Formats: sequence, C-alpha cells, structure tokens
Amino acid sequence: MLFHTIKTGAITLLFCFIISASAMSVNATEFSATPQLKQEQKIRIGYLEGGPFQNYPQNLIAFVNGLVKLNWLEDPFFPAFTEPANAKEVWQWLVTHGKSDYLVFVEDGFYSNNWDKKKRTKTKKNILQRLGANSDIDFMIAMGTWAGQDLADKQNRTATMVFSSSDPIRANIVVSAEDSGLSNLHARVDPGRYERQVRLFHDLTGFRKLGVAYEDSAEGRTYAAIETIRKVSRERGFEVVECFTLNSTPDINAANASVNKCHQELAEKVDALYITNQTGVNAENMPEIIKPLLAKKIPTFSQPGLGMVKLGALMSIARSKFKDVGEFHARTAGQIFNGAKPGELPMLYEDPTKLALNLETANRIGYTPPVEVLVAADEIFRTIEQQSPAADFATAPRTNNGKKWSIGYLQGGAYKSYQTSLVAIVEALMDLGWVEKQEIPLQENEKDTDKLWSWMASELKSDFVEFRTDAYYDSRWDKSQRPRTQETLINRLNTQKDLDLILALGTWAGQDMANDQHHTPTLVASTTDPLEAKIIKSVEDSGYDHIHAKIDPTRHERQVTLFYDFFKFKKLGVAFEDTEAGRAIGAIGNVEKMCAKLGVQFIPCYADFKDLSQEQAEENIAQCYATLAPKVDAAFIARHPGVSLKNLPNILAPLNKHKVPTFSQGLSDEVKHGSLLSVSVKDFSGIGRFYATTIAKIFNGAKPRQLTQVFRNPPKFAINMKTAKEIGYNPPVDILSAADEIFYEISVAE
Repeated sequence: MLFHTIKTGAITLLFCFIISASAMSVNATEFSATPQLKQEQKIRIGYLEGGPFQNYPQNLIAFVNGLVKLNWLEDPFFPAFTEPANAKEVWQWLVTHGKSDYLVFVEDGFYSNNWDKKKRTKTKKNILQRLGANSDIDFMIAMGTWAGQDLADKQNRTATMVFSSSDPIRANIVVSAEDSGLSNLHARVDPGRYERQVRLFHDLTGFRKLGVAYEDSAEGRTYAAIETIRKVSRERGFEVVECFTLNSTPDINAANASVNKCHQELAEKVDALYITNQTGVNAENMPEIIKPLLAKKIPTFSQPGLGMVKLGALMSIARSKFKDVGEFHARTAGQIFNGAKPGELPMLYEDPTKLALNLETANRIGYTPPVEVLVAADEIFRTIEQQSPAADFATAPRTNNGKKWSIGYLQGGAYKSYQTSLVAIVEALMDLGWVEKQEIPLQENEKDTDKLWSWMASELKSDFVEFRTDAYYDSRWDKSQRPRTQETLINRLNTQKDLDLILALGTWAGQDMANDQHHTPTLVASTTDPLEAKIIKSVEDSGYDHIHAKIDPTRHERQVTLFYDFFKFKKLGVAFEDTEAGRAIGAIGNVEKMCAKLGVQFIPCYADFKDLSQEQAEENIAQCYATLAPKVDAAFIARHPGVSLKNLPNILAPLNKHKVPTFSQGLSDEVKHGSLLSVSVKDFSGIGRFYATTIAKIFNGAKPRQLTQVFRNPPKFAINMKTAKEIGYNPPVDILSAADEIFYEISVAE
C-alpha cells in the first residue's frame, strides 16, 4: 500500500500518551496502601478467570510484585513458567511460595471456566454461594471480562477487583468510570485506551480500509472494542471491514483456525489490520496470523500489546511489562486490605504508554517510519522473533534425582566481559528460582572471575544447583597451558563424571569443549563469533548434542552499518592478528563482508599477539592504529588481547589527533574510556536471561543442540561527547536522543 505522510500532530499525540501514574488523583487518602497493623487473621485471596489468556498470568505476577513492593508479602521469586497463558501455574506457585504475615493465596480458591459457557454458568452459581455472607474468602481477583461480569453481582459480598477487562463499562461490569455500582466492586477503567490506539495507527499509516476480526457476541465485541473503532472510522472517514471468528470456546485449535481464516480473507480486502484480543491470537498462532498480511504488505496494529509486535505485528502500545498497572492494582488492593470500600476508590488509570515497532515487519511491507517515530519508540524490534522449537521444555527448578546439579567453569584467560556475563547468568537463575536471591558483591578487579567463582561456590544458596569450588579451569592465555587444561577437564568429565554442565566463557574455552571427546552439556558464552571460530556448525545447529553457543549472526554487520550511517566513511581501518584465532576474535570476516557491501575500502593492519606477552600485544596494537591514523577516515577497534582499557589512551591518541572517528567492538565500557561510539549493552539482564533459561531447559531434559542459539542484542548505542568534541564531531539532536548511554568525560583505567 501507499503510506500517507505522517499527519501533523501525530508525534505530539504519541508523546501525550506518556502519562505519569503519579499524576493520577487518589481521593481515598485516609487509607494507606501499605500494611499498618498485623491482622489477627490473614486476608484470604481467591481468583476467577473465564479461561486461559496470555495477559492474565502477566497481570497476576505484576500485581503480586506490586504487593511485594508495598511489603504485603515476601518476594515469591517467580520462575519462568512453562505455559505463558496458564495462570493456574502461577497460582500454585503462590500457594506454596507466597510467604506473608498478612495474605494467603487460597489453594482451592482458583477458578477457571476454560472458556466453556456451560461450565461458566455452574461456576458462577457455586462461587457466588461461596462469596455470600459467610464467605471464607476476603478478597477476590476477577481476571478478565467474563470473571468481572460474573462477580459484578449483588449476591457477591466479598471485596472484588476486576483485572484485564478490555472495557468494563461496555461489558456492564461497572456503571461508569467514576461509579462501579457496587460498594464491594472495583474495576480499572481506561475509556480512551483503544480510541487512542486506532487514532495513532491511522495517523502513522493513513489507511482507508481497516480490517478487524472478532467474535460477533457481546463479549467478542467488547474485547475487540468494535464500537470504538466504528466511532473513530466515522470521524476519520475510513471504512471498517469486519470478519467474525470463534472466541468463547475451550477448543484452541478451532479458535486459531477461525482467526487465521479471517485474516487470510481480510488481507485481500483491506490496507491495514487491527489485531484484536481473543483466544486465537496467541504466540503459537502468530506466524500463521501474520503470514498473509506480510505477503500483501498490510500494516498491523496489535491490540494485545508488545508480545505480538515481537512476533511480527508492525506496531502496538508498549506497556512496561505490566509493571505500572500491576502497581496500580496493588496500591488499590492495599487500601482495600486496610478497610477502604472498593467501590469508593478511583478506577480510572491510563497506561504510561509508548510505541512499540518491528523494523523487519516495516521493511517487509514497505513502511518507512519517520525519524521522530523511531526516536519516540520505547521498544524497537529489529527482527521477527521465531517461536523456539524447544519451547516445550520447562524452566522451573528441579533437582537431579534428589541431588544438586553440579556446574563447572572454563575460560581461556581473564577478560572483562566474562565476569559481567557470569553475574548476569547467576542473577537470572535467581529470577527463575534456581538460586536464592542475594546481592552479588563487586570484585576488586573486573577480570577476577576466579574470586567471583569462589564466592559463588561458598556463598550462593540453592536447593537445585552448586558451583563447584574445584571445577574452575583457566588457561591464563598461555598457549602451552591451554592443551593441558583442556585434557585435565575432559579427563575429569569422562572418568569422575561429577559435573553436569560446563560454562565455557570465551572463544578459547568454546573451541576446547566443542568436540566429541566428551558429552557433558556445555554452554558457550561471551564469544565474538562462535561460527567463525568454528565452535558451532551453523547458526541453527551447534553440530554436537552437548554444545550450545549464543550467536547474533548479524551483530558485527549491524555495528559497521551503524558506524557508516553516522559518518559515511570511505576508508575503514582495522587492526588484528592475521591468523584464524585473530580473525575469529575480531569477527574480521564479518567486517570485511560489510565493507564490501557498503563500497568501503577495508584497510587492515596486522598486530600479532600469538606467543607474546600482554605488554607486547598492547604495544603492537597501539602501533598499528598509529600507522592507520593518517591513512583512514574511520577506525573500527576490533577485539584483540592488546585492546585493554589501560591501553586505550595509547590506541586513541593518534586517531583523535587525525580527527578519525572510532567505533569500539568492545561495547560501551570502551566508550566510557574514550572511544567515540559502540553498541550499548548497559543492561546484561537480557543476555543473562537467555543463558539462564537455556541452562534451566537443559536441566529439565533438553539437549543443548535442541535449543535456539540466536540472541540479538537490542539496537542501542553509546557515545562519548568529550571524544566527539576532541575530533570536531557535533552529533545531531536526533542521534543524541536515540543514544542509550552518553558519556561526558573520559575515564582512566587503573
């Protein structure tokens, strides 16, 4: 389709959506949201839902995390649950792990109708009897529209909060945004939410025919906000093309098929499509939903939110992982726990919202987002995420037949990113419930993984895993020591067989473990390019059942492209050792490939490090960049043992003198110490979660080879303004707005 130029005011509209939760007025100030006095009896909490839906567990978890923040209960340390739409799994975890002086999650207080209308009638009768005058439940969570409708009843005498209802006013759950109609009932309302979404979508794409698929029932029309869409269409003059699906059914396959059929039909008739909340719109079905729309170059807006954008919808509103609305619900519940009547508390809450955008989808349908939209977007996905074929493997903690899983460690030598990666893995294992949460102390030296490992082995508490003190192996960058370390570890794996997993940090470690001399599951982390280093066979296949190595196949091409977009250089200088190992460490093949694609001259300089001391490696790399400085108009500082924070001033001095912009492959820490630009990975938690989830799945029965190896870092960058000034570069405002990290000074390494 031909996309219209962005309308005047659309960006203003987008920024107006960013509403601070603190601006919401709360009149019931006499009731605190935090515990005031210990109750004689704990507040007993129950739960009702119409059936499984992807947003329900996320809302429940966000609500509980909000209560934790208010000190109503201890952190239950939620694991990554196996079924994203299964709130019962979350509830069972709360029953067994929810520790509180004030609250109880009632084991038999969980009700789900599984989208069965006959069961709904019976459940409503039973639960209303239970929630009558002498109820054993003090507070009821009504998750979704069905649940809200069923508990918005005078027979219900129990304090009730309605969560995750598309429009509780149109669904006749509450009377208005100001009045729930019942003193014991509260439902969060945002009357303008979907109107804002449709207006924004129209402003950004200018469609003339908007497709909407939904179930033609009272609930289906409410979920899809169809009346709101029709209202905006009359105001804006676009046509709404409708198709009817099956939603209120326990048969997920039938629901999926009806949604797919509708989207195939609509793709032939419309120039934009609004993907609505319904059972058949789910992560597993998203590839089928989006296929005909991509083929016909149809822009899509996801009403369900961010998750569908990750999987291929063009855009949506990005909510902060349900955190904000969860805290709103928690504050409201806290007031109720302290004596407030639910019906007297404010129900209006507008999400603090920003735009989410998928750039691969934009590219495939021919949509070019304006720069202002890219700057304003809160979440940008570079690619369409594929569902992992090994998603069926659980991540919940389990023992090794009653014993702890034993973990060992191997590295080629000390390197700054290894410690950061190791900390991120452990913190993510804490989040998954494999390790008890505690603060990991900072090490004196950022390369001291041996001291960190020793602390982990002695201080971390877990019923499931152990980090073995005697299983730390390090070749100390000594090529003569390397084969002896490899032989010692592999011999242990084959004879003692007392280690269940090896963490192999870095290229050397990955290369030494990627063989058929052993069969112990091995997670290779923190390598520049495991494919070029011949650790794995391909992006999709490690080549060994026991090997897994994270790879971002276009990572270095993206770095060179980003650098080129800023400076349009003609000659790019790169220093590296011209050996298989040197090229692998610096991903030189990828850099050469991108230079050729961009029509840029690749100017190499060879800086040896093999069989040399650290001091000599540093001297060689500094000399190389001094040689390159007068010959090039940009320098890509590739990974190399001589590129240390201590040596960066020597590397950068001649480049800055010749006004040569620099891009560091070594991430933002090197920008902090003087490089002009790099990719920013300020927060390693995403990488840590990827590794920890992989470990959890391995301990739950997956072979490393079965699990996806692809992990793409978010498209963020860091810039050093002092270096920019030194080389005479004045970054445009839009670049500064998009930067994730900005450094105004140059740090000096000790």
